[in-house]
Amino acid sequence: ILKFVVLPLKDRKTPRLQRTITFTGAYEREFKCKENILGMAVLSIIQIMCFYANSTSKRANVLSNALRFHPCKKRQVYRYITYLLLHADNMHLYGNIVIQILIGVRLEMVHSWRVVVIYVAGALGGCLAHSVLDRSSTLVGGSGGVFSFFTAHIAAVILVSIQKINKANSL
Repeated sequence: ILKFVVLPLKDRKTPRLQRTITFTGAYEREFKCKENILGMAVLSIIQIMCFYANSTSKRANVLSNALRFHPCKKRQVYRYITYLLLHADNMHLYGNIVIQILIGVRLEMVHSWRVVVIYVAGALGGCLAHSVLDRSSTLVGGSGGVFSFFTAHIAAVILVSIQKINKANSL
């Protein structure tokens, strides 16, 4: 089984990964200490900026009216994604931000840019499910993306457990 170990180089500021052979599993040490963990930080900052721009604008809810998902405006396809930049209140915003940082950054350290794709796909899936199940209310917030992180993290834990069980059975 290949496992990655972080080794600092004298010529470079960021450590690089070197493949090593181990007998304990491959997933839990594949952390990439590079600048590829910026996806969740940038997304969180954009969400905070949109929230405060919307709450402090002179005309109330200008940004919200332009970006939130509304069932009557289903033909405006951009709304299926842009609703994740808006939040209903402070608790909704910071609850999502905390989970994005706690789980999203850890997933991003292993899976790099794919985590942002998982987040957007989860948000898109949540919006599509909402548009089918509830045809009368609007939608704001990144909760669909946050729940996709829970699902991805649970899947990663299950895969690691299966790897360890298979390794134990082969000994």
